[in-house]
Amino acid sequence: MLNKLGRAAMILAVASSLGAVTEASSQAATMDNPYFPKWKVTHVGKAYTTYGKWKTCVTFSKDATPHSVTCSLAKTTSTTVSGTLTVSVKAVSAAVGYQAQKSYSVTGGETYTPKKNKSGRVEWRETYHTNKVTEKEYMCPLHGTCQYTNPVKTSYAYTHKYIAPNFGIAYN
Repeated sequence: MLNKLGRAAMILAVASSLGAVTEASSQAATMDNPYFPKWKVTHVGKAYTTYGKWKTCVTFSKDATPHSVTCSLAKTTSTTVSGTLTVSVKAVSAAVGYQAQKSYSVTGGETYTPKKNKSGRVEWRETYHTNKVTEKEYMCPLHGTCQYTNPVKTSYAYTHKYIAPNFGIAYN
């Protein structure tokens, strides 16, 4: 037979172990179906034209007689992604319809006849088609299908697809 103090200790031990079992089963339920973040491309904006920085191709001096100045290019440039890329380059490429990171060989040229008695330079820059790509983060269950509802975060990336060189003449 247990005295009052022994009986109280036994009740406390049983209650404590039941609490531990309840807490353990709660943790097990959470561990059975945890959530993880998953990013998805949700929108690709309409392409618009952007340009790189002007680069000097050839310079020319003042001349009283008409003459030609030719800029010839042979270099490598790239299609790139800027901004915050949270999904794979492969996923962005599939969304925009072209390879989002690729190098290209640029060849081309342009000939100008400068104005008399003017000095300056022939310049060129890359021309791109740029798309704004919207990416959203969702909390998805580890087991089961992600419903892609109620996004947690949104970020944006920009793809820049190289199109062609753009030439111009600038006078001093």
